[in-house]
Amino acid sequence: MGQETPCNVFIPECKACCCRPRVVFTNTDIEVLARHFAMNEDQVKELYLEYHPDHIYHAKRKKRYCFFLTDDYQCGIHEVKPQVCKMYRCLRLTGFWESTRGVK
Repeated sequence: MGQETPCNVFIPECKACCCRPRVVFTNTDIEVLARHFAMNEDQVKELYLEYHPDHIYHAKRKKRYCFFLTDDYQCGIHEVKPQVCKMYRCLRLTGFWESTRGVK
């Protein structure tokens, strides 16, 4: 299986709109992240996630984006990204990306 190419290779204007909504982590996602960082699940929750009253965890926010988004708009945990991110498909709508030019 080949490696995924980062979205902004295809769309240089991308400002990671996919990382603005709250990124939800399932229990399995948390287990995978814990193994990746060689931590226990409680440490991962404390350092990287926020608890929501609906009994879900989501990534902490950094500048209105997912905590794991890097300064160059790449996923910092791409190899272990949560299921919701794996399912997300970037929409390449005509005119949409041109309308985001200059957005920071």
